[in-house]
Amino acid sequence: MPKINKQYVTNFVNSKSIFWTILKVLFYIILNLLLLYTSLKMYISFCSELVNKTEDVFDIKNFLVVILSISTIFIIVTTKYKIIKNIGIGISSIIIVCSLFIIFTVNKKFGSIGKYYDYKIIEAASSNKKNYLDIHYNNKRVSMEVDLEDCLTVDFVKIRIDNGLFGMPFITDYHKLEESNNCKQFEIKDSSTFLNNHAQYHLKAGHNYARIRCFTSAIEHYTYSIIQDSLYENSYYNRGLMYTVKHDYKKALKDFYSAAIITNSKIDSSLRYKGNDKKISDLIDNLKKNSGSIDFKDLESFMYKLTFISNNEDYKTYINYCIEKIKNEDQINSKDL
Repeated sequence: MPKINKQYVTNFVNSKSIFWTILKVLFYIILNLLLLYTSLKMYISFCSELVNKTEDVFDIKNFLVVILSISTIFIIVTTKYKIIKNIGIGISSIIIVCSLFIIFTVNKKFGSIGKYYDYKIIEAASSNKKNYLDIHYNNKRVSMEVDLEDCLTVDFVKIRIDNGLFGMPFITDYHKLEESNNCKQFEIKDSSTFLNNHAQYHLKAGHNYARIRCFTSAIEHYTYSIIQDSLYENSYYNRGLMYTVKHDYKKALKDFYSAAIITNSKIDSSLRYKGNDKKISDLIDNLKKNSGSIDFKDLESFMYKLTFISNNEDYKTYINYCIEKIKNEDQINSKDL
């Protein structure tokens, strides 16, 4: 019987033990990383927006992170349970996120109604058929979903700030895009460049008034621009935006429709080469005369013809929006009668 080398057996057993130890270490590292990743996803999905829209006056977020981190280290060092020592970091991250969610949710859920305050608008944008206003709130950029008519890059928007249960105010989705009372006369810089084009001059003036929420003054200047050039689609489109924010959807619809007709006709080769400016003007004049009624079927069928316009989606979006608003208003009025 051959003699067994004890040293060989010992080395084999030791190497096998080291191998399993390395596997265990890797397993717990991966498990902790998975828990950390899960906690990060939970924070982004459930807590991030909630925390950003809350004024953390007591710095609860950082306080919780510090306290729970210290507690985790203490538990890992003193506990007798190996499993807690091995995945303590991952578990603590889950606990921190859950604690933040509970505290900030309870603060919001059981808060009281507050007041409206002015907040500076950074940008208005649309994405995936939703409209957003990005505002400055507590030195942070916060996005809030708004209706299409309020998706305008102006100076300020009024937003209701409610009082949280734990004394932490939070921003709500209630907002007002009110017309300003401070509508001073604008001087257009480099106005000499517009002297030969009064339509552009008034369009620029309209933009300036729109930016500071002087919607009525903006409408006046867009109208002057249209008087100077009845085939200037930008003036119709921007005046339509002003009518929309003032909830005058019928006038807005006519302007968006007019802008679409002009743009479509300008790039339609059959009309362009025939020089049918009169045909376009006749279409718009006919639209203006029919101020009492709107043929939705004609409008909706026209939408399918807007296939070669670069800003086709804008026209379609606003025309459809106005059509829906007008239909809803007509239904409400018919019920009242």
